[in-house]
Amino acid sequence: METTRQAFFINKPRAITDLMSPHFLDDEEEFFISQRIELRPIDYENFITDFLVERDYIESAAYLDDEQNDKRYEEQNYVPKCLLISKTGNTDGVLVIPNKNGYIKRAAYFVENMLSNPA
Repeated sequence: METTRQAFFINKPRAITDLMSPHFLDDEEEFFISQRIELRPIDYENFITDFLVERDYIESAAYLDDEQNDKRYEEQNYVPKCLLISKTGNTDGVLVIPNKNGYIKRAAYFVENMLSNPA
């Protein structure tokens, strides 16, 4: 079973550069990877340069955003389920919490060997 980790999530980012902002470690939130999606290099490049475009693979995971997520997000122990979208063969990528319409609600940059605080 995969354990939870921590990352710094940004609300409604436009591109991967929005995810690269400096932050305090205390601002990182726990997450759980529920699905991994590997894209061809050209598709991944296209994805990271424009998060506002509708993507079928994100729309198919819209089930991760149910009506209770916004309420549960306020609870202290809530851990959101994410997609990990990466380039084929890479373990680093973008964590995505989709909204119910299939667009990116929140996202974070993910590095496989990133340090996290043990819970």
